[in-house]
Amino acid sequence: MEESKQPSNNALPSSWQIETLGDITSRIGSGITPSGGNEVYKDEGVIFIRSQNVTNSGLNLSDVVYIDDNTHRSMLRSEVLPFDVLLNITGASIGRCCYVPEGIEKANQNQHVCTIRLSNPNLHDSEFLAAILSSPIGQTQISRSNAGGNREGLNYQQIRNFQIPWPTSQERLLISQSIKICENLVNQTEATIAKLRQVKAGMLHDLLTRGLDENGELRDPIRHPEQFKDSPLGKLPAEWDVVTLGKVADVSSGVTLGNNLQGSGTIELPYLRVANVQDGYLDLSEVKKIRILKKDIDRFSLKKGDVLMNEGGDYDKLGRGAVWEAQIDPCLHQNHVFRVRPMSDVLDSYFLDAISGSEYGKRYFLLSSKQSTNLASINSTQLNQFIVPCPPMVEQKAIMAKLAAQDHTIREEIVYLEKLKSLKQGLMHDLLTGKVRVPKKLLEAPP
Repeated sequence: MEESKQPSNNALPSSWQIETLGDITSRIGSGITPSGGNEVYKDEGVIFIRSQNVTNSGLNLSDVVYIDDNTHRSMLRSEVLPFDVLLNITGASIGRCCYVPEGIEKANQNQHVCTIRLSNPNLHDSEFLAAILSSPIGQTQISRSNAGGNREGLNYQQIRNFQIPWPTSQERLLISQSIKICENLVNQTEATIAKLRQVKAGMLHDLLTRGLDENGELRDPIRHPEQFKDSPLGKLPAEWDVVTLGKVADVSSGVTLGNNLQGSGTIELPYLRVANVQDGYLDLSEVKKIRILKKDIDRFSLKKGDVLMNEGGDYDKLGRGAVWEAQIDPCLHQNHVFRVRPMSDVLDSYFLDAISGSEYGKRYFLLSSKQSTNLASINSTQLNQFIVPCPPMVEQKAIMAKLAAQDHTIREEIVYLEKLKSLKQGLMHDLLTGKVRVPKKLLEAPP
């Protein structure tokens, strides 16, 4: 990268212009929701873009709906074309933005998504404009236009008045290509993490059903069927025990919130909520405090090695668990978070956490739960009846060592991903403000 020769203040390079969106576009407008709402949506036909399809990472059509050709023709003015820039203009997702890639099938949009069509649409200018609108340059103008609690969101005139830095055509091309390089690295790393997690899920299933032999290899039920037995969980290694959780662990609910306790017999301590207990780890970025009776400290205090499992909430929170490593001492847990304390010589805490987080564990919690709308919950009786496999302790430790190695690889990729995202954010700021200029030779190098 080459530093701009421009002054170090906020001035743009001399070859750049400031344009309003209205001056460089041929269309700024949105569509409508067809009469009948959800009932007019089809399983196939013309793509119908809604606000949830517009993300800062690109157009997401994983849950797209369709309309028929007749409906599309009645809304032809709001047809979406390749290289259009889409901007969410209402609701919680206001300001999310992306461009429409080349090769998209016939598409239309609803009233919550605004099409911004450049006067001379092309891939690189669309990428550049989407990047500008997603950056602080665009987001600041969006926030300012939507200030004051305007529930209607952005209107077209406000969008036409947005001021956009507009370099020469060649530099817009170079900038969009540079940003694309970073985006591709981010996308590739995200795909790698997703693949590693899939590998871990498959590994977890094999380890929890086949275990490891004395050589540290997976047992083979086909070549050595004599090493397996029938159990309530299907075929398992013959030397494994199969028990209900209540026989090998103490299950306890936490402190109930809402008691307004005061006085010398009370104390204020940190406690963990459902939001703190994630899938396989603890989020301690925000730990609240509660006042309880001093005599109840031992009853609700967590000990290193306790396994925390969520009682309920959204389906994705149900049964979610992690091992407590005494990051905060003392620390309590609320009544919507179960504390499971395994017998240390029978069931390893991390092994239990792996079981509860496995496909089998999640299925048990879901099928055993009391459900209403999108919420579900389990009680201590159901948790005590959770059937768990108990290999010899040495084998439990060996299984967890295999999983820990995979977790380490995933964490390394996550750290790398965060660095890439930070690099991309910094690079975008410098490129889109002209602070750093892109040398052409950089983009001519082979990938």
